[in-house]
Amino acid sequence: MQRKVTISGYVVDENSSETIIGATIVSGGQGTVSNAFGFYSLTLPVGDAQLSYSYVGYGQQIRRLTLTSDTTINVALKADATIE
Repeated sequence: MQRKVTISGYVVDENSSETIIGATIVSGGQGTVSNAFGFYSLTLPVGDAQLSYSYVGYGQQIRRLTLTSDTTINVALKADATIE
């Protein structure tokens, strides 16, 4: 059985530091959304991972890391005012 670790943290607005409710966090087909406090938790297998953080109206943020133990990652998303 493959060992797993948990990534958790808060997603906030870069300018105001207010928590973002319902931000999407995805890695390799697994995903979650931040709760009413902006907190998220995602359990992934040990090894290399690419996490994508996104929310409507904000720029996407990608984090690449090697997972070896439970990790806290707090992310500040930047508002993206451009509409295509």
